[in-house]
Amino acid sequence: MTMKDVFVLAAQFGKAGSGKDGVVGYHQPFSSMPHNLLFSLSTRDGLRPYDFRTGKVTMDTRSWREIVETVAALYKNGTFTMQNVAGDTVDGEVWYGPEDVNEADLFKKGKSAMTIGGYNAMQGMPFELGMVTPPVSSAGNRSEDMGVYTYMAIPSGAEHGDTAWEMIRFMLGDYVAKVRSGLQEESELPTRKSYMQCDRNPLLPKLYEILPGLGQSYSLEGYDPKFTTLFSELEDREIAAAVKGERSVDGVIAAIQKEGQALMDAAKPKK
Repeated sequence: MTMKDVFVLAAQFGKAGSGKDGVVGYHQPFSSMPHNLLFSLSTRDGLRPYDFRTGKVTMDTRSWREIVETVAALYKNGTFTMQNVAGDTVDGEVWYGPEDVNEADLFKKGKSAMTIGGYNAMQGMPFELGMVTPPVSSAGNRSEDMGVYTYMAIPSGAEHGDTAWEMIRFMLGDYVAKVRSGLQEESELPTRKSYMQCDRNPLLPKLYEILPGLGQSYSLEGYDPKFTTLFSELEDREIAAAVKGERSVDGVIAAIQKEGQALMDAAKPKK
């Protein structure tokens, strides 16, 4: 499924009356505000709301209009809920404690029908659940929810390069794959496919068929880093207005395009 397919499926729970019990169709902890969901739908197909290379906001397109319309409609029908867990700000950084994490995880509390989590992250849930492979891009079998997170490398000219290579060979070998199958690490899958011989989860072979997404570069190119936060706040405000019926989708697009461009102009590198 694509991310759009996931959202369409999640909407079925609302139509079935789950909202009466306070259950939303889909929820992602700390990622349930409008700008998060706009990003989830757009990034998988290479869409970007702005381009630091050109200094232009690029929201005024048919593709973005469809995404904004979809997200606003799914908030309205109860598929999504806007949850903004504040956390504690210390020295300019936001920290989330155990209580914040628990508050944010609606799925674990039985208040969300669907979510996306790391491999083995759903162990020990207080209810029966089912799992499928993560969303892929509309162009093929790549997923933004799959990635390579741990690297091992040998510096050029290393004094003990041969020994280091033997260590890497061991760490990526069948023995360690077998050991790791019993550790049930939350998110990382071993490089070796022989891991599938140790972990009998029927979903695992299909996970190895999916390739990691081709991540996009979002280098600020010298722009004021506050721009991205201000732009996200703009998206949140405008989508919230649309959900309340105070803005049309066209009005949201126009406002984000105009005000977003003003924010970007103000954040441009000073010459």
